Amino acid sequence: MRASGGTVYTLVLETNAERIASSNLALRTCLLINFNLMVVEIYTTTKCKFCAKLKKFLKANKITYIEHDVNKDTDKHREMVEFSGQHGVPVVRINSFVVGFNEEPLKEMLNL
Repeated sequence: MRASGGTVYTLVLETNAERIASSNLALRTCLLINFNLMVVEIYTTTKCKFCAKLKKFLKANKITYIEHDVNKDTDKHREMVEFSGQHGVPVVRINSFVVGFNEEPLKEMLNL
């Protein structure tokens, strides 16, 4: 998560260490100190070349994200279809906004 100016500030709230480790709750409860809450979730598969490009793009821009492999997790696949209306990957959810892998809209949404 990135604050304007490129500095990264996060505060992680923990209540139950086992629950946090098992459910990615730590990543879901990161708060950006400048009050911009940004949770980036990506829905991918291991053999998708666009998914690999998306992850490379996010890593290159130092964006923290939560990844869900929809081939391995049928509940996450169902969730992805419910909020996006599509079965294809990659799907990027930033807070309540949903996009595919298109660099320009992603850069705008991530303030890059």
